[in-house]
Amino acid sequence: MSDQPRETALARRSEQIAAGVVILFGVVVGAIAYGYPMGSLARPGPGFGPFLVACLIVGLGAAIMVEVHTGSFKPFRMPMRPLLATSAGILAFALLAERVGFMPATVALVLVSGLGERRLSYWPLVGLAVFMAVFGSAVFIWGLGVPLKSIGLQ
Repeated sequence: MSDQPRETALARRSEQIAAGVVILFGVVVGAIAYGYPMGSLARPGPGFGPFLVACLIVGLGAAIMVEVHTGSFKPFRMPMRPLLATSAGILAFALLAERVGFMPATVALVLVSGLGERRLSYWPLVGLAVFMAVFGSAVFIWGLGVPLKSIGLQ
């Protein structure tokens, strides 16, 4: 006798619990945000953004719950390599941006995050890293005036 139906039922139950936790988290964040002034669409207050995000979180949890309940749910295994590479890239950017400048930190972000790809082509990745560093500096530092140096120690 196969354990397939039992495993699927167990996975479905765990997905329902996870969706319930997501919905509960959204409701709690929404309740906290509702305590702040909302403002209006033209002049949003400090509670408007968090309340909107909380509504999106509740909607996401509800969508997961409906998907699991209707039976269109199919358990999947999340590949860890892209998740770890992206997380390490973001961490590298955060640690390097103020120390060595925006451009080297952006290059590190793109190169480290690119390691999450199984079939990695190095030259296009290096080209993308350089482009993103120059484009990001043009937009954020030179255009918007973000207080970071493009290159160099601070």
